[in-house]
This record gives sequence, C-alpha cells and structure tokens, in this order.
Amino acid sequence: MRTLLDVRNRLGAVVRAVPNRRRRREAAARGSFADHLLAFPSAIEFEPERAKVAARPLDTPPRMGMLEPPSRGSETMDSGTTGPSDAANGTDSRLLRDDWNYVEAIPLDDFEASDFALLDAQRPAFTAERQAEQILRIVRGMADDPSFGYRINTFRHCLQSATMAHRAGKDEDYVAMAFLHDIGFDIAPATHGSFAAALLGPYVSPEMEWLLANHAEFQNLHCRNHPTIDRFARDKWRGHPAFAMTAEFCARFDQNAMDPDYDNMPMEAFEPMVRRLFAKAPREAAPPAR
Repeated sequence: MRTLLDVRNRLGAVVRAVPNRRRRREAAARGSFADHLLAFPSAIEFEPERAKVAARPLDTPPRMGMLEPPSRGSETMDSGTTGPSDAANGTDSRLLRDDWNYVEAIPLDDFEASDFALLDAQRPAFTAERQAEQILRIVRGMADDPSFGYRINTFRHCLQSATMAHRAGKDEDYVAMAFLHDIGFDIAPATHGSFAAALLGPYVSPEMEWLLANHAEFQNLHCRNHPTIDRFARDKWRGHPAFAMTAEFCARFDQNAMDPDYDNMPMEAFEPMVRRLFAKAPREAAPPAR
C-alpha cells in the first residue's frame, strides 16, 4: 500500500520539474500539491490499485488554489504578475494614447456630433501607427502555414514574388504590392484578388489596384494543362490600361514564384516598404475600373 509520504515525494518532484517559472513561484508561495494532500489527509483514501479522492462538501472552499483556473478578466504576464485582459468582458479596451478619450455612448444611434468629432480626431493617428503593423502581423501568422499541394506555402510565395520584383528593379510600391498580393489567398480564396485590391487600393496606383483585383484571371493563361479552366478569360480585358502590367506580373512574378530552392529575401526586407506604403495619405478609393 502506498503511503502518503510516497505520494508526497512523487508529486513534489513533479511540481519541482514544472518549467514555467510562474507556476514554480506560486507553488513555493502556496505550498506544493503534495503538501496540500498531507494537510488534508481525511480527504484522501489510498488503495493498492488506485487512489480515490473523497468528494468535497459543496460549501467547502477549494484548497488547492494553485490548480484553479485564473479569474476571468485576468491574464498572466511573463513576470508572474496578473493584469486585466483587453478581451475581458466588463472592461474598456485600452486607448492607444494616454491623452485620448472614449466616447460615452454605446449604440451609434446615441452618438452626438461631439462623439464623431472625437473619433475623427483620434482615428488618423491610430491608423497611421497601427494599420501597417496589423497587416504585417497577418503575414507573419502565415509563416508556418502548411500547403495544400504547392511546393511552398502562401507566405513563401509572397516572399518569392516580392524578391523577384525587387531584383527585377521594380519600384518600392510595386514590390510591396507583390509582397501582399496573395494575403487573402487562404482566407478568401475565391475573391483573394478583390481582397488585396480593397486593402491596398487606396495606397497604390489605379493600375496596381486593377492588377490586384484581376490577377487571378490572368493567371489562368499559365494553367496550360488544366482540364476545365478558361485560359483566355483575360482576353476580354484587352485594351485596358493595366492589361500589360497585369500580364507581366503574372508571367514574371506570380505563376513561377513557387520554387522551394529559390533564395528568398527575408520578410524584414519588405516590412519598411509596407510601412512606408501605408503611411501615405490614402487616395479617394473607387471600385477598380472594369
């Protein structure tokens, strides 16, 4: 029959082996799991084949606080301290700057003119500081994504497309456009061209916006052996000012940017380009010309 001392030794070793420093500090402050067992021997019965934990009365407070889930509305920091989570119910999300203010109304129906003026005053700085970073965060999140059959994933395809455009001497806006042209490929596959056009359109030329919106159809030309695809669907756009640019992009920097052995530039090389692109004042957005 196992003794409580045996259990204490075994469980104490487990607690000491926990790599998370926060948990180890909590264990030291509150006592190990095994110490709790010895502190309340009447709650546990041990048998040779199994250990049975007796039911705790409903009105008895939990004794092993170390194992309790964190309270709602808190998050654990690396330092071991806790603070309010910005996603918690019942709290206001933090403002980007300390000198900013919240609107007090909840539904738009109740907004006063002063509320809209407040948002209009704070939003440009918010967008300038956060927009590019949020876009880059999306791209970083794609880095370890799997592929559904292509030799490289969408992240590496975008790196390769931008690297090829850069080495071909294209300007910075073009390279940034190439880097982001398939940002919606996995989350909006059927409309990923329009997705990218909506995202980049106000910051690039109208020709690049049109390229983004229609490049998937131009890509069809290169699917020579596809059994059902309309390879010449792009021909209806002949004569459009951006036709040649879109055809060149697909031929030189898209349909062939799928080589696992190609020497891609790192993402860090393109991040400043993306930041400078979205730091521009957006032009009046309009639907891509058809």
